[in-house]
Amino acid sequence: MRKLLYLLPGIFLATVTYGQDSKEASSKKSTWNKGVSLSVHVGQGGSRNWAPGAEKFSLWTAASLTAFANKDSKKCYWDNNIQLNYGFVNTHSLGFRKTDDKIDFTTKPGLHLFGQKLGVALLVNFRSQFYDGYNYNYLNQGLKRKISSFMAPGYLHVAPGFDWKPSKSFSVLLAPIAGKFTFVSNKAFSYSFQGGIIPDEYQTDGSGIYEKPLAVNYGVDPNKEARTEFGTFLSANFQREILKNVFYRTKLDLFAGYTKRREFFGPNFSDSRLVDEFHPERVDVYWTNSILMKVNRFLSVSYDFDLVYDDDIRMFGPNGNVAATQFRSMLGVGVGVVATIK
Repeated sequence: MRKLLYLLPGIFLATVTYGQDSKEASSKKSTWNKGVSLSVHVGQGGSRNWAPGAEKFSLWTAASLTAFANKDSKKCYWDNNIQLNYGFVNTHSLGFRKTDDKIDFTTKPGLHLFGQKLGVALLVNFRSQFYDGYNYNYLNQGLKRKISSFMAPGYLHVAPGFDWKPSKSFSVLLAPIAGKFTFVSNKAFSYSFQGGIIPDEYQTDGSGIYEKPLAVNYGVDPNKEARTEFGTFLSANFQREILKNVFYRTKLDLFAGYTKRREFFGPNFSDSRLVDEFHPERVDVYWTNSILMKVNRFLSVSYDFDLVYDDDIRMFGPNGNVAATQFRSMLGVGVGVVATIK
């Protein structure tokens, strides 16, 4: 099942790009091509003496900003893209809870060495989030514990490789040797209980006596706050107005690490060791999709879907110690603006 999920994004990318016009001008001017799309969605609800049952008050909002700035000439090019998302819901019974949070920035300078369609480039990608995230059912007892924050984790990929650009809307970069840097520098331990010792009344089967440090959930030593890996990296991007007033953007990043996985053990997870032999099929997957449909000048409908698999993120399952495929989706109706700046 997991391998099928990895294969689907690649089939999809090949499908949507098949038949795209790859005609390029014989000579290019060195100019910036810039654009931005912004959507803001807000919803509110309330009730009083409502027999079927409902929140007395609820408010939710979600905002998304995507911007790009690309420069291309006969000999070189420079592509830049950033996506920022944030959303939350505030209800009378549950209070404030985050529903979306993303920082995703990519820059890619390159040289046209083999014609206008094939060159060499250096891709640098940074991902993190704005605000704290929580597990609201920690130890399966309704407790609240922080599980993420800005730069906890933060991901940096540095990938020099070959860049294929058959059209203005589609590109694929392949880096045989790339670096992946995982950071958990914001309160890497982040315990819920004093000293990370779980009181007797909260201990459950499989929980142990000590809490797992925040950084360990992401395969990072909390004392070092960072982990370095090397492997093969592939990044495929598609961005286009696929129908009139329908804008679609998708990005698929794959990273196959050459290094072994680090396992943390001991009563307080202070010891670690490298486990497993090298497994090339253990591929990190980051697939993000955004669709923005303009209804009129200001009203828009947007849909975001993300799929993530990282074997180092082991915080799922009954005991919170296994990796799993992660999904996120967001559908909204509200104010949206798409603009291209020449």
